[in-house]
Amino acid sequence: MKRAVGFFAGFLLITFFAGILPAVASAPEDEDFGVWTSFDLETRVKEDWKLHLGEDVRFRDAGGLFYYETHAGLQHQTLDWLALGGEYVHIRSASFSKGKNHWTWESRPRFYATPIVKWRGWVLEDRNMMEFRFRQNAENTMRYRNRVTVSAPWRWTAWKIQPFAANEIFLETSRNGLIQNRFFSGFRFQPGRHLKCSLYYMRQSQKNNAGHWRDANILGTSAAFIF
Repeated sequence: MKRAVGFFAGFLLITFFAGILPAVASAPEDEDFGVWTSFDLETRVKEDWKLHLGEDVRFRDAGGLFYYETHAGLQHQTLDWLALGGEYVHIRSASFSKGKNHWTWESRPRFYATPIVKWRGWVLEDRNMMEFRFRQNAENTMRYRNRVTVSAPWRWTAWKIQPFAANEIFLETSRNGLIQNRFFSGFRFQPGRHLKCSLYYMRQSQKNNAGHWRDANILGTSAAFIF
């Protein structure tokens, strides 16, 4: 009971802080620098089921806060080589036009299957995700995301620092195929028994509605509190 109370109390706290962040943004620029931060609470509801709740907050150098989301998901894994899951995401994001910021909402239910291959301590994960985008004042679309992640077998220091690299592509039904690519490289680490974190660099290439590609350099952090 105490674990459940702490789990939901922590979730409400990070939701509150995300909601009071200043809503400012401006037009994205090529080679922007950004900071993306995620906070999650995780718990096992049964041996093979894992629940997580959390927030993502994103800033960019060209104008500050432009995106925040609340998400909740459930993952099931009975087989060592396959994870299945689903997630619901509610997003507030900013677009810039005619000299003004316009904030809109988006709802995204999504489902994924992740085959997992392990060899001599190396781990290869291939997440295949279908994402359904229900957007305010915009066309609803469906998107396929494929992320391949390679995790090294090393665990350095008492914090179990582990290098990883990943690449993710985005294909969308309404925009003629590939619209985004993300390359990640970084480290996972565990400062405490109930805390898992990561620090990474991401190179993001994204196609806008006019068909022009823009690149961004992202410093990413994440923290997951395990109950």
